Order: sequence, then C-alpha cells, then structure tokens
Amino acid sequence: MSGELELIACQPHPIESNGFNPNATLPYDCTIEYILLAMNNFVEFLGFINQQLYSKEIERLEVMLMPANFSSMVGEFMISSSLFLYKDCIFIFP
Repeated sequence: MSGELELIACQPHPIESNGFNPNATLPYDCTIEYILLAMNNFVEFLGFINQQLYSKEIERLEVMLMPANFSSMVGEFMISSSLFLYKDCIFIFP
C-alpha cells in the first residue's frame, strides 16, 4: 500500500447534487434526491469497509474485486439496503 494516498482513498466523499441533470425525467415517481441519497449511502458503506480493510493492511474493496463483481455488489447493495428510500416511488422489481 502507498500509505497516505491509500488512506485518503478510503475516506468517503459525498456525491454532490450539482452533478445531476435537473431536467432528467425519472421513471416510477423517483426523484434525484432519492438517487442521491442511495448513492451517498453506498459511498458511506464503501468508506466504512475500506477503512476497516486499511486498518488490516488489505487492499480497498474496489481494487480487490473484479469489475463485474464490484458492479454486482453495488446493485445488490442498492436493492437490499436502500429500499426504504423509495417508499414514495413506485418501483417494479423482477
């Protein structure tokens, strides 16, 4: 590990709302605020996991996993832990 840079990479940085298209039309009554909240929940989760890994001198999760596995984990996290965010959205899950 490269010490200081690796530690900085383990610190979560919140997603900023100015990166979203305010004119986007989202399906199922979802809003940018819901998406932003879900994304920030994942960033906080990832930061927590990475800080724990760093304390054991293990690579960050996004470095350790293959891209497809990391992508799958992101999707599973969004479905399993962020459903409460969407109580006002009408989502259709398979």
